[in-house]
Amino acid sequence: MGNTNTEKAREALESMVWQFGHRGVKNGKPVIHTGGLSALEEAFETLGWKDPHYLPEEGYTCAVVGCMEADTAGTHWSGSKLYLRLCSKHYHQSLSGIPIPSIKQWALDREAKRDPITGCLPLDTGIDSSNQIKQAGYHRMPEGEPRLLSESEIMSILKDAFTSTLLCGGFIPIGAFECITKAVKAQREVDMRFYNE
Repeated sequence: MGNTNTEKAREALESMVWQFGHRGVKNGKPVIHTGGLSALEEAFETLGWKDPHYLPEEGYTCAVVGCMEADTAGTHWSGSKLYLRLCSKHYHQSLSGIPIPSIKQWALDREAKRDPITGCLPLDTGIDSSNQIKQAGYHRMPEGEPRLLSESEIMSILKDAFTSTLLCGGFIPIGAFECITKAVKAQREVDMRFYNE
């Protein structure tokens, strides 16, 4: 049975709250709040959320121990193979070459699950990132047997990613799409040879 209009409306409202709600910290815990905006106040009320709405630490905060600020960027810390979700302050520190600080255990556990060859996380990392996916405008691929994507599927995903980036105010250098397209096609040829062996 598909989504009813009520379910679709609730999902749309929740997506808007995730996009326009204000992130912060209250009582040492991450929250999303209305910031006093009446439209968000009505949305929180409709969703049955208190203002502020408390969030789990994992997946919503900076990976540095002791920091509860919202994660705003993902990057490797200079000189480290760890890919970390960091707040703005720690993101800038990660680029400056200072030694890596203590990292939260959940981030270390997630990084330990990366494939040593591809560097990719398994599909089930144990983290519910569905809200972050909704925020970014992406949707999970349908579950099923792992398979190589066709070239048209890859191109569709790339176009969606570029469109989402532009719609969210991101900057894409001229020629980036063509450059990434060539790289993806070359990687797909390597994958096809490996997959068919």
